[in-house]
Amino acid sequence: MREASRSETLEIAAKIGLIGAEVSELMEAWRLPDPFGQCPKLPDLTHFDEEIADILIRTLDLCAHFNVPVGEVLQRKLAFNETRAYSHGKRF
Repeated sequence: MREASRSETLEIAAKIGLIGAEVSELMEAWRLPDPFGQCPKLPDLTHFDEEIADILIRTLDLCAHFNVPVGEVLQRKLAFNETRAYSHGKRF
């Protein structure tokens, strides 16, 4: 793999940070009295749905940057997870 330039390194860091920001927004949606209530911006979605969609959009954008074969990677990871103990032997 080639070494990333400084500007690309910062771009990728920003993309990762935006995923984290969307996860924080999902937590804020979860804290609402009704996280599955109607989203004011997109009335056909819930607050929860909107934030999940944002996480997926940001994550898929990062995957596209690196040409990650998302379907294949997910299948392999899900198959591996099937071999692991529930919660990896931890309480949660």
